[in-house]
Amino acid sequence: MTSEEARRAVSDCENNITQSYGYLRTDLYNLAEETYYAGKSYKLLVTVLPLLASVIGVFFCMFSSWGWGILLILGGILGSAYSNSKASETQKSIEKEKKNLDDFTNNKTMI
Repeated sequence: MTSEEARRAVSDCENNITQSYGYLRTDLYNLAEETYYAGKSYKLLVTVLPLLASVIGVFFCMFSSWGWGILLILGGILGSAYSNSKASETQKSIEKEKKNLDDFTNNKTMI
């Protein structure tokens, strides 16, 4: 192998490493974004599902048993409030980790 071939091989390897590092940074950014949106949808889901029990409780109050209806309404509201607080903590944790990952990725611009 001549020195010119060796330089070309080293240059190709450097280009491959730089390109792979760029892909890694892009994938890290995409992972952070997907996790952030998954946290938001989780919060919405765990907040809305207990409220569905409240809606069922309203129908119970109108058409059937007052006791079960009021229990479902109260249970739905309390469950939604509790779930929302827990999901908010989870979402804040996810946002913090996303910020840490973004900062890490942005600070490591060069290999």
